[in-house]
Amino acid sequence: MNKSNIIRILSVIILSSLVTYFLCHLPFLRTSDEPIVVSFTASGNYDSPFVLYYTENDAESFSEERKAFSENNLKPESTKFDISIPCDHITRVRVDFFERPGEVIISNIRIKGDKNILFTYNDVKITNDLTFEQIPDGIKIISDKIDPYIVISELDLNRPVPIGLMAVIIWILTFVLFWILLKRMSREMDSENAFFVLCFVLILFTPRFFVSKETVSLEEKRALTEKPVINTKEDIKGYGKKYEEWFNDHFFQRKDFQNLHDGILEVFRGKQGRLYNDAIVGEEQWMFLRKDDGFVNYANSKLFSEAELDNIAKYIQKLDSWCNERGKKFYFFVAPDKDKIYGEYYKYVIKTNPDSLSRSQQLIKYIQKNTNVKCLSAYNRLMKEKGKELLYYKQDTHWSDMGGYYGADELLALMSSDMEINRCKFVSLDSMLWQNGDMRGMCPGYKVVDETFYKMPVMNEERSVMSEGSTHYVCPSRQRKIMVYGDSFGYMLAKYLSYSFGEVKLNPIARVGNEHYTIVKEDIDALDSDVVVLEVVERFLPFLYGH
Repeated sequence: MNKSNIIRILSVIILSSLVTYFLCHLPFLRTSDEPIVVSFTASGNYDSPFVLYYTENDAESFSEERKAFSENNLKPESTKFDISIPCDHITRVRVDFFERPGEVIISNIRIKGDKNILFTYNDVKITNDLTFEQIPDGIKIISDKIDPYIVISELDLNRPVPIGLMAVIIWILTFVLFWILLKRMSREMDSENAFFVLCFVLILFTPRFFVSKETVSLEEKRALTEKPVINTKEDIKGYGKKYEEWFNDHFFQRKDFQNLHDGILEVFRGKQGRLYNDAIVGEEQWMFLRKDDGFVNYANSKLFSEAELDNIAKYIQKLDSWCNERGKKFYFFVAPDKDKIYGEYYKYVIKTNPDSLSRSQQLIKYIQKNTNVKCLSAYNRLMKEKGKELLYYKQDTHWSDMGGYYGADELLALMSSDMEINRCKFVSLDSMLWQNGDMRGMCPGYKVVDETFYKMPVMNEERSVMSEGSTHYVCPSRQRKIMVYGDSFGYMLAKYLSYSFGEVKLNPIARVGNEHYTIVKEDIDALDSDVVVLEVVERFLPFLYGH
């Protein structure tokens, strides 16, 4: 056999093998739609919801985007669950049992993929200080914790894809096709040149063969697009666009091309972009804070420890006791971060934990469980009202008049359980154009053309503004005095509380560096207030720690 034939045969073998490998990994050429399945038998001593999460790699955190099964109840009678995992590979599984599930029995835990693994008592990691014991084929869990869960890790299971005979057929067909093509090309050029031509064509496929398996871009602070799969006819619609979006996030040497792109922009336009030191520009020109641990707060990736919760709760309890001794009502109020309410426009960070597990929710639940302090977060109320009007300014860190109004109304609803309050309602709405957002200056060079109009409640109560900074109000038709301690969100809160109280005074807490929120008790005595409110925006809650 001469040299030309050897080169021709080797090149065709290599090309047909690579093409076969590529084709057999296309979702629509799979010969099986069988997914990865988590199976187990479970029961609870009363109806208790649970959620199943999974991860595709060890670096990935459990998140809402990796939720396979949601809020289905465990029954007192033993029930078999077969839960399909909508991905090609899993490394860990976590089952959350929500609040205080009592006694739960889980047995016959099996995960089926390219392997079929039966998990025993020793394979399951028990967390959250659960009481547990081994039973035949499983475990018994007893918990009155708020968020108990179990984890199975080190799985490394793939979706079963039996290609078998199909791979052989594809290889033979591609071998014949390339052989004929190379033979025809050899009539016009020698075998070596024909080989290099085919290799050049093959190089065009290189970005697809060596795709990145990363799920999060740390440089861009966002989750990368997931690879689309086809399991039903409906999945075919828009598959091409979804595949293109996935490929654009994972192609070979993508980071190098990004660095080249950023370098060119820096030369010609200066350091501009959608990520700045203090803020980010999300979808539809919504801006969000990057400073003050903005990414961490949005992702809920850093939670309070038990010691931190206890420390803050004791400080809040101390303020409450001090006020009660002087015949004053005390309330602790948390203003939600903007990105928690309008997270759909915040596209740069993947959620580590859902908002139901955020630090603010942690703290509120802990205070309610372990103290007598009246406290609340406006999160649920704002999420309920957000579809009506804009509750935060698009280019500002703060809530709008409507956001402040609903926050104040929710606080008044809590107060009404302790005292008679005339919760003043708005009679109409005015519109205003707001183009003075504080985050515009945090995004230098980014051009904003925003003609958004915001609604503003019109109240029918007469009241006077006693200070230029809008920190002291008097409403003659109302009774009681209230002192509000708070950050910049307290201004709007005090504004709308003032229509339901005879006198409202805001004492702004200026946080400088790592200073803590501190209430000066003498200021409260000076106003002789009936009610004291401590307002803290969600991202500043850690500054309550340390008192």
